Amino acid sequence: LDVKNFFLTNPPNYKKCNAISFKNAFVDTDISPMKFLKDKILVVDEIRIDGLFLNLDLRTGSGLSALLTSPKSNITEISEILSVAEEEPSSEPVRETQAGDSEPMRFIIKKIVFDDGTVSGAFNNKGFEFPLPSFTIENIGVRENGLTGGELAVKLTGIIGTRVTVDAVKHITKESVNITEGAAKDGVDATRDVGKDISN
Repeated sequence: LDVKNFFLTNPPNYKKCNAISFKNAFVDTDISPMKFLKDKILVVDEIRIDGLFLNLDLRTGSGLSALLTSPKSNITEISEILSVAEEEPSSEPVRETQAGDSEPMRFIIKKIVFDDGTVSGAFNNKGFEFPLPSFTIENIGVRENGLTGGELAVKLTGIIGTRVTVDAVKHITKESVNITEGAAKDGVDATRDVGKDISN
């Protein structure tokens, strides 16, 4: 399955543009009819995303270390919006004809590979752009025995937001964009600590 030209726009209070987009995604899945019908779980072996582009708007008034420990950006706000939407009860009536029919479909993704990405954006209104190193996320939804579509969106935006924030802080620190020597040291130390904690 090929998915082309996907995009997700910025939330309110941010510049009107796409926050996340990609050129092409290839989805490799082997549907097991028995498991799908019985458990309503779709297992995806691999998703490969090419040309990921993130327009990252980082905001903090407390330096880079505070940004890493409590990240605030358009990507984290998208994750928060999706999380609230997932928790809100649906206004649609539940139609249950057989046992388990009202259960939503759940997904397990064994691997997502991101290649040839770019991050462009601003840190406290100072622009930056850099290539995003290829990275892989594995075993999404395995521990939870599957995630709903909403849960999956929340988890992925959270992981991607954390990853690109760490990479952006590394770039900003290296380029010394509008930061003091003390803030640069904080950024390096915080990047090292947070980078260790990123979970796949």
